[in-house]
Amino acid sequence: MTYREFYIRITAQKIAKTAPDGNSALCNGFLIQICDSKDKNTVIDFFTAAAGFELLENSVAEAEQLAKDYINMEAKKLRQLLDEYHSFQEQS
Repeated sequence: MTYREFYIRITAQKIAKTAPDGNSALCNGFLIQICDSKDKNTVIDFFTAAAGFELLENSVAEAEQLAKDYINMEAKKLRQLLDEYHSFQEQS
């Protein structure tokens, strides 16, 4: 999925989380990768999101919205990382 100048790759996976009671558990969730929209294989940033923690429910739609919100909040940092990557590629 493309959003602004970024490509978002979302992969379902089990994520280890620590519950408020201190116990660890494997939760349903997603690996969310923010990539260069020109080269969808270049990961600029990534994070995980688990149902019941960062996500209200275990759905791709919920993960997509979280990724969009993250891009909106971190747009300046992500653009800077993207510019640095492109600059490095031009020098190589």
